[in-house]
Amino acid sequence: MTISIGAAVQLACIAARAHGFSPEVTLLPDGAAGCLARLTEAGPSLATEHELAMLAAIPIRRTDRGPLDAAGLDQGLPFCLQTAASSADAELRLVSTARDRRTLAAVVERAGRQRTQRDKVHEGLAAWVRG
Repeated sequence: MTISIGAAVQLACIAARAHGFSPEVTLLPDGAAGCLARLTEAGPSLATEHELAMLAAIPIRRTDRGPLDAAGLDQGLPFCLQTAASSADAELRLVSTARDRRTLAAVVERAGRQRTQRDKVHEGLAAWVRG
């Protein structure tokens, strides 16, 4: 869900810039228990050709959740993606080896167990508080 919200924030920023507004994004403005991001207008902005092209691409954007065959990709793409992530104050770590995939699978499995446990604790507390 966080990734989806991040994508929505990015699309809102693209639309704002393409329409002449400079958005300012504040992540977790109310802390971890609040909303994930807040967008505010930070002044006027002139849209670039790139931003207008990105706005035009929004309606045809699609997500492919299938397996990715990296063999067909430009070898410079990972560097471009890492540069883009860095410019957005994010980090991109490529999962490209069997060991990386096993590590990622273990982390995702652990996070799932922790979330299930947390949800059970919250359910128990909610029943106790309401009782």
